[in-house]
Amino acid sequence: MVAEAFPAVKLVRNKANVGFAAGANAGIAEASGDIVVIFNPDTWVTENVREVLVRFFSEHPEAGIAGCALLDAEGRTLVSARRFYTLTSLLGRRLAPGSGVVREFEMLEWGQRTPRRVDWVAGAGMAIRKELASRLGGFDERFFLYFEDVDICLRAWMEGWEVWYVPEARVYHEEQRASSRHAGAFVHHLRSWMAFDRKWKTLSTKSFTTQKPIRSHKGKSRIKVVIEARSLLGHLTGVGRSLESLIAHLAEREDVELSLLAISARRSREIHKYKFYGKTQAIPLPARPVNFAWERTSVLPVEVFSGECDVVHGPNFVVPSSLRAARVLTIHDLGFIRYPELHSPSQLGLKDTAARAIEKAHRIVAVSEFTKSEICSVFGTDPDKIDVIYHGVRKLPQDGPPLGPSFPRKFILFAGTFELRKGADVLLEAYRIARSKDPDIPCLVIAGELGLGGEAVLEKAFRAGLDQSSVKLLRRPPDTTMAHLYKNAALFVFPSIYEGFGMPPVEAMAHGVPTVATALSALPEILGDGAYLVEGPPEPDRREELSDAVAHAILEVCHDAKLRASLAKRGKKRAARFSWDLAAESMTATYKRAIEDST
Repeated sequence: MVAEAFPAVKLVRNKANVGFAAGANAGIAEASGDIVVIFNPDTWVTENVREVLVRFFSEHPEAGIAGCALLDAEGRTLVSARRFYTLTSLLGRRLAPGSGVVREFEMLEWGQRTPRRVDWVAGAGMAIRKELASRLGGFDERFFLYFEDVDICLRAWMEGWEVWYVPEARVYHEEQRASSRHAGAFVHHLRSWMAFDRKWKTLSTKSFTTQKPIRSHKGKSRIKVVIEARSLLGHLTGVGRSLESLIAHLAEREDVELSLLAISARRSREIHKYKFYGKTQAIPLPARPVNFAWERTSVLPVEVFSGECDVVHGPNFVVPSSLRAARVLTIHDLGFIRYPELHSPSQLGLKDTAARAIEKAHRIVAVSEFTKSEICSVFGTDPDKIDVIYHGVRKLPQDGPPLGPSFPRKFILFAGTFELRKGADVLLEAYRIARSKDPDIPCLVIAGELGLGGEAVLEKAFRAGLDQSSVKLLRRPPDTTMAHLYKNAALFVFPSIYEGFGMPPVEAMAHGVPTVATALSALPEILGDGAYLVEGPPEPDRREELSDAVAHAILEVCHDAKLRASLAKRGKKRAARFSWDLAAESMTATYKRAIEDST
């Protein structure tokens, strides 16, 4: 496959799996350049990596090894530069990934945006001078799995060369490697460390770097905030995506100290992927009884899990109880009350949950003026207790893997959970009508997981005559894919029935995609004149009228180049109003008000 697809590549064939070290050595032996770059097979190398590394080695003659920044498919930074192991950090990495020992080992307080000297870098994206590799004899092949990269970096330091981390050299790496999923991975890791320790004795605990943290908070007053972060586990919905962006920008502030608390019997450890933003706490307990305790009693206060804090923030209807900490609650929408027929039984139970959380919260955050008015109308909440904080626009990674040569070059895009609340039935019927009037209308790409009623809507549309080949479903596309979808879409259509904010159309507008959306719920407030807003009734028995109106809008925008250009320009201008930096600043102000209100 490699030889056929890339004829210019010299392929070194091995008859068996000889391990990373031996495989890398075989490649180094064949390399003819001054710099050899080693990548794992499950990586995507961005276009500028070669240029960045060549320039770096030219400007840093003392550097013998340089490590690339590794990112997952969502564009999140993975830990790829560390201190040398101790037995404590080795055990902690596997058993307590959020501990202080591991944070020190992974150099999380040193910042990730500028080049720096480090003890060792991951072999999944490592560059080494050919002369150094030859002098060292390459990787030590006695390490079949793990520690071969640690070992070669240590030997480089001992030879008088430096090891650096170079974040501008970006490489996407599949985090869940086969080796890390293997039941015996920890045993392999421990054996390799023991072999490494036998080889180097006490050298394995020595650090060659003495840099102080880039960001020092000593002497500064900081608000200690614990965020109930279960929304960040598993597949992220809109709530999870917005929380992910918020914590990334809160973490940049000098006046906030974040702690992310995740309670889940099976998935709590996933919270550690956000360790760059603050302390992460994985509590392997069933979430339902803990929620029950938080909602109805004062037992299990957040201080039991996180220690003393100033604020506890519940971003998704549940706010943990507390002894002294001020409580902040975010409400995104009340669709389960306004449109119960479009929600699952578990979602319908949120009315009582929300009522109790609103009562116990010191401050409430609404993501739009529309949502604020809904909270006041449904629960009779004092409007002075509610702060409106708009979401920002995510900066998606633009340098990830492309869509591929077989992907449609021109398409209409929908993004978000494909469900009845998002107007799944309206979208497909409108698209069917538009295609029946103009068969040249581009194909429809649905980027999102199937939600309530989504699969049934698809089946019904295909039975009604919609050509299946004209609809492409991408379930759970990563952010690297979403960036390319927004970049290449001819039109974005979002016929949602009920939204508290509407992140997908704002993201589309920010990318310059002409956008059509319904003039319902919060969408007129958020999208303004940046989108083609379709008037129509939301009632279930009048959806045909709404579908006809959306179909008309699709045809009009597709046929009018001047309108598309105008929408693209106005959409970008409108989307520029929304900033996660501003949201983080406003949220910090809400935290301070909550502390005042709680005393």
